[in-house]
Amino acid sequence: RGTWLAVIASLATFLLFFRPRNRLWYRRAMVFGCVVLVVCASGVFFFQEQLRRSANPFFYRLGASVSLREGSTLARFAEWRYAMPLIRSRPWTGYGMDTYDRYAVLRKKSSGERNRDFVQADPSIADRLHNLFFDTLWSSGVVGFVSVLFLLVTSICQLVRRFVRSPSNDERLWLAAVAGGTTNPLPRQP
Repeated sequence: RGTWLAVIASLATFLLFFRPRNRLWYRRAMVFGCVVLVVCASGVFFFQEQLRRSANPFFYRLGASVSLREGSTLARFAEWRYAMPLIRSRPWTGYGMDTYDRYAVLRKKSSGERNRDFVQADPSIADRLHNLFFDTLWSSGVVGFVSVLFLLVTSICQLVRRFVRSPSNDERLWLAAVAGGTTNPLPRQP
C-alpha cells in the first residue's frame, strides 16, 4: 500500500513541478486533488467490507487499510501504543538502528491482528514501527528526530525556492524528477 500511495504521490508531484503554471492553475489543482482524495478515501471507507471480502489481494489490502478491528492497521496502532512508553524511557538518543524487533517479540498480539492468511494473530514480528516519525524517535530519539525534520524542511524549502525562481525547462524537469522521487519510500531489504 505504501508503494501504491508513493507512486500516486510521485506522479502528482512530477506533474505539478514539470512545467510552469500560474497561481490559479495551482489553486484549482489543489482543490481538485483534495476532492479526489476525499472521494477515494470515502469510497474505501464506505465499501471496506466489500473490499475486504474480495478475492483480489489489492482490493482486500485496500479495504483492510481502513479497518481498526483487524489486520495490519490494527497491528500498527498496537505497535505504536506499545512503543510509546519505551520511547519515553530513552527520549534523547533512542535505541539505535534495527533494534525494534528485540522488543517487538515481547508484545502480545490480539487475535484481531491478522490478515486472512492466518487463522490466529500474524506470527511475524515487527522489525520497525512502520512510521517515519516513530521509527526515527525509536532509533535516534529527539536528537535524530529534530535532525530529520530539519533536513526535510530545508530540502523542501530549497526545492520550492529554486522552483519559484523560474529555472530553465531542463532545470525544471530535473526539479520535478527530484520532487517526485523524494515521495517514494526507501526500498526494503529482503
